[in-house]
Amino acid sequence: MIDLHTHSDCSDGSLSPTELVRLAATSGLSALALTDHDTVAGLDEALAACRSAHIRFLGGVEFEAAFSPGKLHILGIGLTDWHGRLEHRLIEMREKRTERNKRIIDKMQRAGIEATLADIEKIAVGNVVGRPHFAEFLVQRGLVRTIQEGFDRYLATGKRFYAKRDNLQPAEVVALIREAGGKAVLAHPLSLKVGLRRLAGLIESFKAIGMEGIEAYHANAPLSVAERIAAIALAAGLIVTAGSDFHGDYRPDRRLGRGAGGRPIGEEYLKPFLDGASLSGPSKP
Repeated sequence: MIDLHTHSDCSDGSLSPTELVRLAATSGLSALALTDHDTVAGLDEALAACRSAHIRFLGGVEFEAAFSPGKLHILGIGLTDWHGRLEHRLIEMREKRTERNKRIIDKMQRAGIEATLADIEKIAVGNVVGRPHFAEFLVQRGLVRTIQEGFDRYLATGKRFYAKRDNLQPAEVVALIREAGGKAVLAHPLSLKVGLRRLAGLIESFKAIGMEGIEAYHANAPLSVAERIAAIALAAGLIVTAGSDFHGDYRPDRRLGRGAGGRPIGEEYLKPFLDGASLSGPSKP
């Protein structure tokens, strides 16, 4: 069993990279990709933990790219050089994320909620602030009962405290991932909010800019739909991947090593990435 889509507390997961790897080991995983949002800050720690646990490690990252009507997320899996231009570009993107976070705070204050960015940063414990931390703040203030309710009522796209952030164009995202030695994979394609017929056309355009795979068997996808997406990917000559999109306590519905339909993610999904799956990492700058 493996997992090609996970998050640590370096972005919006609840476990540290080391804790994530320990859970992977006790869960029987043989390979793990850490794919935090807009950061590679946890990769060195996860790599060291995987070495100790004798788990194959794949450096990863997750971008959100410009797209409408839904959201276009792109995974970089199997990175071999995450300390180069990719890391510098991610730092610039995190600065834009901070501006987005300030807009969320402004919306909350206008609604009469006493909140500051410092309050949210305390919840994030020094890691990249994301919407789950705002949702946890709402729970702590007694405004919602759960983090998911915080998203559903206030923080999801179009809701009262939602604030859009500037994203890179898909072609630049794919180029950055490939330059860093990874493969670009379309994450959870259902988040694009398009039908499967249009998805087939979009996949051809994504393939044209260098995207190499599709995460057909994402944990949120019904198994029957995942199988149809996988067929579309294979018809286009793209890699089919699977991932839990694990966030720890922030998304208790997602189990490490389990993809669509709750099924275990088999080692066959690792094969296209074996060149980037190792117990060694990139050269330090």
